[in-house]
Amino acid sequence: MPTYTGLRHVHLKVADVDRSVRFYRQAFGLQLAGAKHDGRMIFLSTPGGCDLVTVSDADLGGDVDRSSRKVGDNGGIDHIGFSLADQNDLDAAIEKVLEAGGELIRRFELAPGLPSAFIRDVDGYAIQI
Repeated sequence: MPTYTGLRHVHLKVADVDRSVRFYRQAFGLQLAGAKHDGRMIFLSTPGGCDLVTVSDADLGGDVDRSSRKVGDNGGIDHIGFSLADQNDLDAAIEKVLEAGGELIRRFELAPGLPSAFIRDVDGYAIQI
């Protein structure tokens, strides 16, 4: 059985690449990790992590379905998630999301004493913190 080291990346079709890059940098502190297609596809990473959030222009053909141009349509994927180093920072994390143009869907507890929240990014994708 092959051994996997974790989730590598999530690729999101977006309406405005620059706006989405600003959102993910401001809301989650992601860093620029690269670009392709004259800046129409941008790779962002968690500082010190091996993961990537890829955002690309909705008109840019997809890797799997070259005709896919849907923005904010989860297509069967319920949400993506970001982990906080300290769960006590949830209020501050939500505030950063709101300041970056996202919206709070709802707050809840995964288990007693384990706070969480669902938010939407600037294109409508659901994200759990």
